[in-house]
Amino acid sequence: DAKSKRSNLAQWLRTGNVIYKSVGLGLMDLSMGLHMIEFAKQKGVGTHVQGF
Repeated sequence: DAKSKRSNLAQWLRTGNVIYKSVGLGLMDLSMGLHMIEFAKQKGVGTHVQGF
């Protein structure tokens, strides 16, 4: 039944290694980061670290 399946899944998650593959979230982070950097440049705020 559903309750038993949830219990088995919860036990498996507590005791096993879980690998989560996410597609797109890293790209979204990169895109937002680049937009934030450009926005900061336009506003003249932030610190530029040479060579980073």
